[in-house]
Amino acid sequence: MRSVFLLLGNKMSELKTWQDIVIQLNKIGKDNTKRRIQCCVPEDIEYLAAKQVELILCKYDEELVFDTTQALGVFYNWAECIADERLALPEVLTEKHKSSGLFGRRTPLLLPLNFLFNNR
Repeated sequence: MRSVFLLLGNKMSELKTWQDIVIQLNKIGKDNTKRRIQCCVPEDIEYLAAKQVELILCKYDEELVFDTTQALGVFYNWAECIADERLALPEVLTEKHKSSGLFGRRTPLLLPLNFLFNNR
C-alpha cells in the first residue's frame, strides 16, 4: 500500500507506519484514494517515486500477494503497471509528455444515472 501512495504523490516520510497508510485510506472528498487513483496518469508521477516503487514491489511475489488478499493484489498490480508506465517514459519529461493523458481524462468520467440504469 505504501507503493500506491508513493505513486499518488505522498512522500515516504508520510507513510512510515500502517497507521499512516490507514489515514491516507480514510481520507474523503478530493483526497480520497479512489478518486486519486482514477485521476492518476504516469506523466504526473515523479521518476524517482516510480523507481522507489519498483524496488519495493520486487521484494514480493505477485501470487503470494493475491493469496493473502485479492484487494491487496489489485493494488499491487495497479502500482506495478503505473510504475512501469512511468519508467517507460523519459526520466525528464518535456511539456509534450506532461499530462498528455495516456489513460484519457485527468478527472473521473461521471456518467449520468440514467446511463447506469438503462443499460442493464
